[in-house]
Amino acid sequence: AVSPGNLSASNLQSDIEYDTSSYRVPPVVSVNDKYLPDWQGSGAQKGSHDIAILGYNNSNSTYTYYETCGPGGAACQTSGYGIKTISQSVLYKAIEDDNGNGALIW
Repeated sequence: AVSPGNLSASNLQSDIEYDTSSYRVPPVVSVNDKYLPDWQGSGAQKGSHDIAILGYNNSNSTYTYYETCGPGGAACQTSGYGIKTISQSVLYKAIEDDNGNGALIW
């Protein structure tokens, strides 16, 4: 795991590019869920949440991830399961601001 303070935005980008293209494995990141677009308005925001990064688009400065928490009171009250997009800078901030729990996990 690469924890906050030991991770730069450029290293995060490079590591995600390498893992998804060379190993064909989605890296997992631990983030503060309040930064995830699908968690906006969720009453279940608690802090740490793990997501798998499926890909990246450096032209649009975005990452694509898979959300495992869904809508409804029995779940996380997100906008729904599935493939989501987040800006690269916001994902980096979500890792860095995860109450000391954020990390890039291999």
